[in-house]
Amino acid sequence: MDEKYEDKIIIKNSIVSVGVKIVEYFLSFISGPLLLGCLGDVKYGIYASVFSLISWIYYFDFGVGNGMRNKVTEYATKEDNKKATKTVSTAYVLVSIISIIIFLIVVIAMALIDSETLLNASIPDEELNQILIIAVLIACINFVISLSFNVLYAVQKTALANAFGILSKIVLILALAIYKMYGIQLILYVVIAEGVGQIVKNYIAYIYIRKKFRFLSPDIRQTDFKYSKGILGFGIQIFVMQISALILNATDNLVIMKFFGAADVTPYSFCHKYFSIINALFVAATSPLWTAYTTAYTNKDIKYIKKILRKALTFYCLVLVGICIAIWVFKPFMRIYLGRELDYQDGLIIFTASYYGLLIFSHNFSAFVHGISKVRITTIACVISAIQNVPVSIYLACECNMGLNGIILGSIIGLVISTSAYVFTTIKEIRKMEKLYG
Repeated sequence: MDEKYEDKIIIKNSIVSVGVKIVEYFLSFISGPLLLGCLGDVKYGIYASVFSLISWIYYFDFGVGNGMRNKVTEYATKEDNKKATKTVSTAYVLVSIISIIIFLIVVIAMALIDSETLLNASIPDEELNQILIIAVLIACINFVISLSFNVLYAVQKTALANAFGILSKIVLILALAIYKMYGIQLILYVVIAEGVGQIVKNYIAYIYIRKKFRFLSPDIRQTDFKYSKGILGFGIQIFVMQISALILNATDNLVIMKFFGAADVTPYSFCHKYFSIINALFVAATSPLWTAYTTAYTNKDIKYIKKILRKALTFYCLVLVGICIAIWVFKPFMRIYLGRELDYQDGLIIFTASYYGLLIFSHNFSAFVHGISKVRITTIACVISAIQNVPVSIYLACECNMGLNGIILGSIIGLVISTSAYVFTTIKEIRKMEKLYG
């Protein structure tokens, strides 16, 4: 492996990915007011609820995308194009089957359930069941063709994949501008615009792969379910970890609403949104490392793995300085951004910053562990982390009178469990490689 060439690719992908993420935030800043202006408060609330429900679909590929990614990187590194083609083709068929099952379940559910009663929402000029069915249909289509992005990540085209991601937001903004111009205020049309933007993005990525990496485009004739074991063995464990993380992140607001009231959710939520920007930028910058670790592990290049890890941890130290600065400017920034002062419990900002500092630290090791598909221990740790979150958070918040600080401390304790597992697995696997390959 040419280390200098590999380093150049990683640096290029990192810089472009961070730049793209900043552009995405800017486009989201534009699309937010447009969405609210088109739909109004009530319809926007219904749209946001529908979108959050639909987004869950993307978690139910049972890790096929990530499993395929690692296998494609492995076969591409070994220049085994035949196995790579069979892996990609099998992954597309598996996700297509899952998508069809999901769509049929939703159609049957919509025939039996009154969604307006379920969601406590009524739209005089639209049919909510119709909106949900069309939204799910479009999501299922994107569910399949979005596998193109996993292929791009597998061949170190992370920057290009992230750049394609901007297209969907541009399509949505253009559609919303047209809707506003003509006074269109239908959730269905917004759902279609959102879905079509995703389809455009995914299809362009698919066309690029067919032209540049023909052997990595799906061919139904090359489907071989013997390869599903290699895809799903790692993928399902990642799926379990994603669901655990989703539960960990989703339960905090529910606990706050239950024990402290909806008003306390607002400062807690804005603390998370603020520091999550740093996390998102770090993830964008280090996203190429996953594939780099897979390639180096396939080539048994222990020296390069240790070199990447050292650089990642050095970069993390700079990020820690950024988090400290972010704590210092938090209140004046939020005052300007919101146009008013929120009531933050003493210590909440520090606790939230600490949570994200630890989360970002864990990314340095999760990229390696996921890249080499050694996730058994970390999967168990993530499940334990999710299970303990609610009872520990309630105990700290209510019994120990810590309030919102107890909620975030419960999440920090869960994160310590999963992060420890990532660090332990990383050290264990590196030592194993040192014994085997020197």
